[in-house]
Amino acid sequence: MNLVSATQDIAVDGLAVDILSENDLGYGNAAQVVGYKSGMIISGGLLVWLSRFFEWKALFAVMAVISVVPLFLIIFYNEAGAVKESVKRISMSDLLDILKKSVFRRSFRWFIFFIAVYKFGEIMIDVMYKPFLIDSGIAPSDIGLWVGTYGMAASIAGSAAGGVLASKFSVYRSVLTACILRLFPLIYVTVLTFITPEPFHVITSTLLEHFFGGLLTTTLFAFMMFNADKSIGATHYTLFAAVEVIGKTPGALFSGVFTEMTGYSACFITGTVISCAVIFILPFYNKSLSREHI
Repeated sequence: MNLVSATQDIAVDGLAVDILSENDLGYGNAAQVVGYKSGMIISGGLLVWLSRFFEWKALFAVMAVISVVPLFLIIFYNEAGAVKESVKRISMSDLLDILKKSVFRRSFRWFIFFIAVYKFGEIMIDVMYKPFLIDSGIAPSDIGLWVGTYGMAASIAGSAAGGVLASKFSVYRSVLTACILRLFPLIYVTVLTFITPEPFHVITSTLLEHFFGGLLTTTLFAFMMFNADKSIGATHYTLFAAVEVIGKTPGALFSGVFTEMTGYSACFITGTVISCAVIFILPFYNKSLSREHI
């Protein structure tokens, strides 16, 4: 299941890189992000609730039918008419040559560095957020409702807003703005570690965190597509996505040990400071990109 799903992701992302202009990257990524988050709500919420009334066999049949809908859409899609003439099949040696040339570009190295570390501090806080709430006396059932339902709704709204932002402005400006706005919920959550959080505080922090997190996700994906070489769009974007996913792991592994040693406040402060520091990578990327275009 994961093998074929990953293959489909690569094909969809490659097609998106090929056909979307810079002004459409935000809308395209908003459609993808909002789509998969809506699917999470349907499968993890609605269908689980319906399992009280229907057998799982029927529910899996519903999911199968939903999965068939995109198949009919793509069957009637004219790829040859949509993809630019410059996009064509290339050999493996040509692909490797393009990848090697990418690494020698200073802007590309700054870009890879940014997507590898931009989530480090945020993940430190996100992983420890639920344990902090439980240790603060918040019931796990309430956390599940607020984070799983309210938070997901806010995340979808933020992802849609990120699509508009990335399509109305340059992708660089959009991701820079999203990174700055993302600091506010992180600061808010950090402040909560110095008080006894009430339900209002938790719901507010959850809505802010998921909204601006969704905003950043969509703009970041648009930013990744913008930096993908269209001649190897699927391969380039997939490598970016792999770097982005792998970059989240160290923060998650480090957060628990660090929290045990220093406490929630120190962990959340550190995560916020790191999230602020990584923003300064973007100007170096932009400056290098400008020089390369001269």
